Amino acid sequence: MKCAKKLERKKKQNLKTNNMQKTIKKKIGRETHTFIIEGENLYEVVMESQKLSFNDVEKCGSCGSDNLILNARLAQKKYKYVEIKCVACRASVVFGSTQENPDVFYLRKNDNKQLAWQAFNPAEING
Repeated sequence: MKCAKKLERKKKQNLKTNNMQKTIKKKIGRETHTFIIEGENLYEVVMESQKLSFNDVEKCGSCGSDNLILNARLAQKKYKYVEIKCVACRASVVFGSTQENPDVFYLRKNDNKQLAWQAFNPAEING
C-alpha cells in the first residue's frame, strides 16, 4: 500500500514538472531580466507570456542614462507599484494594469505614445 501511495505522489509531481515553459528576456537598462512562463500546453504558455506586454527599456526618458533598475513599492499601505527607476536622476516610468485583468502589465505611455517618464518629486516620498 505504501508503494502505491509513493508511486501516486511521484506521478503527481511529474505531472507538475511536465508543464511547458517559455523563457522571456527583457532588457531594462544594463540588466537583462529573465522570466519563466509556465502552462499546461502551448496555448496557456503563450497566453501567459502575453501578460508581460512591454518592450525593452534601454535608457531613461528623462536624462538618457542606462543605469535603470526594476523596482516594486507599496504606497499608502495599499497601492502596489512596479516601475522602472533611473538611478542617475531618479525619474521613473510605472507599469499599469487593467481592472479586468490585473495580471497583465504594460508600461504607461503619454498622449504622444512615448513612455510616460515622471521626474523625481521629493514630496511624493512621504505621500
